[in-house]
Amino acid sequence: MPLVSKRTRYAFHGLAFLSVYAQDRPLPLDAVMGYLRGYSGELTLSPGYIVKIFQQITRAGLTESVSGPRGGYRLARPANTIRLIDIVEALEGPSLTGCCLLSVGACADQNACGVRDKIQQAELAFHQVFAGETISSLADGMNFSQVPDPRPGSKPGSPPARGPAAGSKSRRLPASSGRDGREKQD
Repeated sequence: MPLVSKRTRYAFHGLAFLSVYAQDRPLPLDAVMGYLRGYSGELTLSPGYIVKIFQQITRAGLTESVSGPRGGYRLARPANTIRLIDIVEALEGPSLTGCCLLSVGACADQNACGVRDKIQQAELAFHQVFAGETISSLADGMNFSQVPDPRPGSKPGSPPARGPAAGSKSRRLPASSGRDGREKQD
């Protein structure tokens, strides 16, 4: 059983790809599609499926869509401020549900439910791991050397230099960080 959906995994890869290749200008969706097809090995990966993913993460403020002949997608903010949990929640909803498996809404007997405690522990661990990682730290751990550079005028076989615009100095955010990378105030 996967912890995150296939569409969330595609979003992780797509945003990491944008953090490397869309620093100076947006990348067309077909460049992202080409990378995702190579990653997934699914030659039948539907452009409509990827468009829907990118529409959702754009609505969540994680990417920007730029129209026109030099348009495409780019990150809406620095890669080192986009937490993986932000992507999970944009595509799958809140990661900390506090729900009861046996009833609708709040649990009527929260104190005596051992199942609820175990689920909350698992949700909290999941949330902490994904809240502490960013697109930048994810991209830093990926090998893009075999990926053809999709930008016009780039030299084949040479990955781009990752500068400060991409947030190349990866940093793990504390799990209590807000969406803007600053510590939350309780």
